[in-house]
Amino acid sequence: YRLYIEKLYMISDYIYQSIITRSDEADGLQVGTEVPKNDTVPSLSDTLDDMAQTEARHFEALGRLVRELGGNSALRFDRAENNDRRISEDGYGEGLTDGIIDRERAMADELHRLSGRIYESRHAALLESMARESEANASRLEYSFGCR
Repeated sequence: YRLYIEKLYMISDYIYQSIITRSDEADGLQVGTEVPKNDTVPSLSDTLDDMAQTEARHFEALGRLVRELGGNSALRFDRAENNDRRISEDGYGEGLTDGIIDRERAMADELHRLSGRIYESRHAALLESMARESEANASRLEYSFGCR
C-alpha cells in the first residue's frame, strides 16, 4: 500500500512541477541547469509530464495487483509527515531535479526488492518493469539536465 500511495504522490508532484516549469519556460526564464537548446533534448516540463504519465500507468497497475492479491486498493493516507521539503519563493522544491532522481532511484530499489518477494512470475515481472522505467526516468533526467 505504501508503494501504491507513493505513486499517487509522484503523479501529483510531477504535474505540479511541470505546470511551474512550463509557465517559466513560456516566460523565457532559464529553468534548472543550462542545457543547449535543440530538438533532441526535451524541456523539463515535457520530461515531467512524461514521468507523470508513467507513474499513472504504474499506479493503475499496482492497484490491479493489490486487488488481484486479495488486498483493498482504496486510498487511505495522511501525508503530514512528508511536508518537510522546503519550497523556494519561485515554487521550486530545493534541489528539484536531484530530489526527483533520488525518489525515482528509491522507487526502483523498492520495486526490485518487492519483485524478489513475489512468487507469481507475472507479478514479479510487472514490478521489475516498473523498476526499469523508474531507473530510466532517473537516467534521462541526469543525461538531459546534466545533474550530478
